[in-house]
Amino acid sequence: MTNVEVKQVDMPETMLRAMAKQAEAERERRSKIIHAEGEFSAAQRLVDAARCWPPSPLACNSGTCNADGD
Repeated sequence: MTNVEVKQVDMPETMLRAMAKQAEAERERRSKIIHAEGEFSAAQRLVDAARCWPPSPLACNSGTCNADGD
């Protein structure tokens, strides 16, 4: 035998559904990761911005900010 040719392959409906379900789960997993990375990035930018501003006694609740920004 030197040549094999496949003309048409019919997959069972249950296998097609399983593959579609797996692909959807993978897309949702990636979506959650991308969303979490965006949230982390936004939070990091807020932290960086807060470090640039001098501490203000009027903007902070008592005991939550100190003079050296810790």
